[in-house]
Amino acid sequence: NIEFGSRKEVDAAFIDIVQVQGNKPASLWIKLFDGANDGVVTDNQSRDFANNLGSGTVVEIGMIRIIKGDGIADVIINNPANQAKGVLVTGIEAGDRIEFHSMNGAAFDQVLALGETGKFDIGAFGTLEPPPIPDKILDFTASVTDGDMDSAIASWSVGIDGTGAFNDDIVIFPAPLALSLADDEDPAPEMHIIGENWISEDLYLA
Repeated sequence: NIEFGSRKEVDAAFIDIVQVQGNKPASLWIKLFDGANDGVVTDNQSRDFANNLGSGTVVEIGMIRIIKGDGIADVIINNPANQAKGVLVTGIEAGDRIEFHSMNGAAFDQVLALGETGKFDIGAFGTLEPPPIPDKILDFTASVTDGDMDSAIASWSVGIDGTGAFNDDIVIFPAPLALSLADDEDPAPEMHIIGENWISEDLYLA
């Protein structure tokens, strides 16, 4: 049975051809769909999903790339002819990786691969997505000095929300350094603005 809880939307994916049998040239159709983000959890749903061979809105393919390997240049097909059965990919050989990208980055959640000629085995299927980027914290320090050499310094941090699973509108900053003194310890050192004249009030680490 085919069972899953939800569907993953992407704009690019691939299949790997691990074997081509016989001497007849191999070719296949690739067609993309964007369906409802619901699962397949019952026997009837499983049967319908398999028999329908794709459901939802057809998504056009904007680019096909066949990665040959072994120093052979990739075959890139931009704006391939999208027909009723999808896009026909010909000249398939063992070891090929066939990448397909949707038109204008449209999302799809199903891929239908149908053999046209020859016999071949698909050994892998996957999506093409950049790895998620964690949250990033950028620390800055600025120092200014006026004409009579009085100076001041300030520091601050900027948080950048990550991508993928890290994209949650939350950036956690490190806890600030907190210093505490017992009653019988020496007081914290004084901090002044550097210059010819001290500031009127001393600043203490708290």
